[in-house]
Amino acid sequence: MKDDTTKGLACIGVGFLGIFGIVVGTLFNGWSLTMLWNWFIVPLFDLPAMSIVYAIGISVLIGALSRPPEVDSSKKKETSDLIASVLTNALLRPLFSVFFGWIVTLFL
Repeated sequence: MKDDTTKGLACIGVGFLGIFGIVVGTLFNGWSLTMLWNWFIVPLFDLPAMSIVYAIGISVLIGALSRPPEVDSSKKKETSDLIASVLTNALLRPLFSVFFGWIVTLFL
């Protein structure tokens, strides 16, 4: 009985982690797109700055139209692997994009 409870709680935790990853990933992708747009596109093409709301909408649109990454379903993933994957996709990818974009702005 205790093992079933633990599995159930783990399943709920992974579900909340997935929801957290989607929300935070969407916000971070929108922020990242806003920063990169305002650094590179606005000065180059003399276009208006993009607000984060529009950037979130565009990143959601791009995500809906792009092909999802391939998942190897033959291996059972551990919870720690799922947490690392969510953190990488939701937080680190947009942060690294902005960081490297900032470095490029130093050469403009």
